[in-house]
Amino acid sequence: MSFPSSFWLVAATCLTGCASQLAGETASDDALITGALRADEQTAGVLGDWIALSRAGTESGGAQTPATTTPSYVFPQGVYDNGPLIRAPHVRPVVFAGDEAADTIVASLRSMAKHRYWNDSAAEYGIGALSVGDAIKLSAPAASVTTRNVGTLVAEALAERGEAVDENTLYALYYPAQSTVHRSSDGAVGCEDFAAFHASFSMSKNGATKNYGYAVMPRCGASFSIDEMMISSSHEIFEWATDPFPATNKEGSASYRRLDDAHFAFQLFAGGGELTDVCPGLGSNSEQTRPAGLGFAVARHLSNRAAAAGRFPCGPGPAQPYLVAIPETKATATFRHGRKFQVPVVELPSNQNETTTSVFIHSDTALPASECWSLDTSVDGVVSETSTSSDARNVYSILDPANDAGLELSTDSFCVRAGDVVQLKVRRTRNPTRDSRVLLRMHTRHENTWNSWPFLVSLRK
Repeated sequence: MSFPSSFWLVAATCLTGCASQLAGETASDDALITGALRADEQTAGVLGDWIALSRAGTESGGAQTPATTTPSYVFPQGVYDNGPLIRAPHVRPVVFAGDEAADTIVASLRSMAKHRYWNDSAAEYGIGALSVGDAIKLSAPAASVTTRNVGTLVAEALAERGEAVDENTLYALYYPAQSTVHRSSDGAVGCEDFAAFHASFSMSKNGATKNYGYAVMPRCGASFSIDEMMISSSHEIFEWATDPFPATNKEGSASYRRLDDAHFAFQLFAGGGELTDVCPGLGSNSEQTRPAGLGFAVARHLSNRAAAAGRFPCGPGPAQPYLVAIPETKATATFRHGRKFQVPVVELPSNQNETTTSVFIHSDTALPASECWSLDTSVDGVVSETSTSSDARNVYSILDPANDAGLELSTDSFCVRAGDVVQLKVRRTRNPTRDSRVLLRMHTRHENTWNSWPFLVSLRK
């Protein structure tokens, strides 16, 4: 059973709810963290010099030379802002009596922790080796359960063992197939609204309140799949380590919970800004990988280093050719998503029915000159805002996929190669009643390999 990228909308970020999550202790920065590029100040006209340089490219040996001048700010970056990180992550599986898959799940978690997969993903973000402790076994759950009392459930189970909750431990709850899980923060239903999610509970001791992470992995599908279970598990464990308490992050003390402002379109498309949310839907090989010697599939995560180098941004694992079509965005628009910021856009001004922008074809791999990739564009929906007040801190941008804003899209070439510059025409087919922002994607494909590049168009009424 496979889940689309939009399935993770509320699975890991909890941007508009999860009031029970409280801020954790702030972790200090280090060289590995500061090595991740910050691109918030880069907003418009990011392709101009790059396009000019690409036109001086040459071919040799029958291969199209890829663009090598790749400004780092062109590619998406996860943003770290001095928030809490789990530097020494530890997982305690929480399983239930009668679950025949429990032993398999625990053994698989331990195999993942020992495999190089974890360090290959986590090291660049300053996260250390993963360890997996003994499982906590609880009595069989009811047919319908809520996550409201997860903290109490875990704390009481540990107390019976003479243990206390630990700040560096994720308590990963694996509910069996007969239980339907309802998330208490928003009423979302497991396997319908989310595949899995991570959050936190708080406890007070001696006058001090601390936060503790937990994740919920419901059992989805007609039969048990260790692949789906471990994709969900690795997704949530990695996001917990790099963003342990997402709902409590504030500007100036946030973990890896968002992308740089210039790539807000990627975050909107993904339905979340955590490092694993971003990958599903970016390419034919972007959501999961099956590392040699591991025996099951696991999630891929955004690599700031790979993205900054202009390479396929999701890892670890074998990378596919990263040939993408990147529109030039010369204007900016103001967005609100927990704060107010500027985002580069293609703008269709007032009293103008169409506009044209250059699209640069980038590849991180030398490809045969005869190899043509198909190019097309799609509309993913109109951006709207949801809010409880006019304060930007309480306003969040969401995507309405049922609205196409009446846009007609065309390019002057359907066959592209690395280094090409093509023209994208955006034309409106109906008169807008108000200003709007639309999420679009450029798609490139060759045989079974494809990549997507999300971007935003601003329509002025």
